[in-house]
Amino acid sequence: MARRLLGHDSVVRSLVALSAGAGVVVVMCALGCGAVESSADPSPEAPWREHHARETASVWDNHAQAAPACEQPAPLLVHHDEAGRVDRIHARLTARGMVGSYLVDTGSLTSFVTHSGSEEGTSASTRIFCQETKLPIIARLRPGTTPTGEPQAGVLGSNLVAHGAVLDLDLARGALSWYQPAHQVPPGSIVLPIEYRNGWLVASGIHVDGRDVKLVVDTGASNIILVDKLARAGEVREDTVDGTASAITLYHGDGAVTFAGDIARHVPVDRTDSFPTLEGLIANLGGDVAGLLGLTSLGRERIIISRESLVLVLPPLSPSPL
Repeated sequence: MARRLLGHDSVVRSLVALSAGAGVVVVMCALGCGAVESSADPSPEAPWREHHARETASVWDNHAQAAPACEQPAPLLVHHDEAGRVDRIHARLTARGMVGSYLVDTGSLTSFVTHSGSEEGTSASTRIFCQETKLPIIARLRPGTTPTGEPQAGVLGSNLVAHGAVLDLDLARGALSWYQPAHQVPPGSIVLPIEYRNGWLVASGIHVDGRDVKLVVDTGASNIILVDKLARAGEVREDTVDGTASAITLYHGDGAVTFAGDIARHVPVDRTDSFPTLEGLIANLGGDVAGLLGLTSLGRERIIISRESLVLVLPPLSPSPL
């Protein structure tokens, strides 16, 4: 099962400082800033991000291989797992005169361009849906790849909604839009409240197997993951490591997930009884967050993210609704 897990950053407002075990990178950054100061291991990857055990076949849209014109949304490359659920998304953007694939990862507090090894500046300009912005250039020991093996050019993180902007992911059309005015809720969509806590997007109105939970919205993670010591029937154990190479154990299974009182849908739900970096984030967020809200639970149609709400366009209930 290909899977990505959010990494834990120690955060104070726009300061990102990764723990000494993963090196330290400090990014004093709101949307558009370019200053970066890094140490010997300047990887901004959240340290609880687990490496993929294997990749599944990709299903990129063919039209999404060229750089977009200003008046067009950015092409969105949508990857599905073996069951047809969306489990990873990349946007095609141009920076430093090169077109590249940027992981859309709201589990990262900062958007950035990956260091190429021969950088002279500290930031790179790019255009997202006609808005010019600058992204810091950050060196990474593990820059990551797309499911087709292409090196990731960077990451688009949660700071894209830091100042009231809206991140609109049209999965069905393969298009990413980023705009300032308040969006109109599409007919028939589900709206979950979001609390913006020191850069993290904490969604509520979620029930997992009858339990009311708050989860960090993490589009860089595949599945819902809960920190819970209570075992479930039929779980499949996997011993693996997180992004700091620390050993963790995941228990894979399915769960009945309900959003905002809508019908229950069965989606992959992973459990862990010990995940120190994720548990550290939960403690920093106040202790009332149960884990992560990953992509496979968010449908195949459209996801609209702002500081106030998570809007989901979900298909009608079917044997495989998501």
